[in-house]
Amino acid sequence: MKPITEVASRLGVCRATIYRLVEEKKLRSTRVLSSIRILEDDVAAMLAFAEERSDPGVPFAATGYCMGGNTALLSVTRLGADAAASYYGTLMHDYLDEFKDASAPVLLHMPEHDWTYTEAQRDQIIAEAKKNPAITVHIYPEPHGFATGRRKPNGAGDLSDARTFELFERFK
Repeated sequence: MKPITEVASRLGVCRATIYRLVEEKKLRSTRVLSSIRILEDDVAAMLAFAEERSDPGVPFAATGYCMGGNTALLSVTRLGADAAASYYGTLMHDYLDEFKDASAPVLLHMPEHDWTYTEAQRDQIIAEAKKNPAITVHIYPEPHGFATGRRKPNGAGDLSDARTFELFERFK
């Protein structure tokens, strides 16, 4: 049985997505005291389902939020995705060595100030991204989570989504 954090990381989504799937009864779970656990077989089944449905002739693009933002980047650098959009990738500074390997377009949507990294780390992320023309960084004057359901009308969430949709439209 796997904890939510591990399942989210393995599937390349944020923990909120796993909690939502559990709440909607789309992912079986077991409660152990105050924590929720997911069966390893269910994680394997989800990964197999995604792999079976993939078509080599169809472009593959990834979008990720928070921890999933890192996975979106890694989908390009490690899995050969055709594009990726990373929204406020938590701990993105831990993946700076991956930036050089991005050969497909990657959008990094970052808040100007994020509690998940220091301003010096943010500046490192930006500097490393600028070394690779495949990576475009957009900085927004709103906090981490600006593209969630609690977004401001016509704010950073809408603008970042428009930029992501524009990128992904190229692959229709």
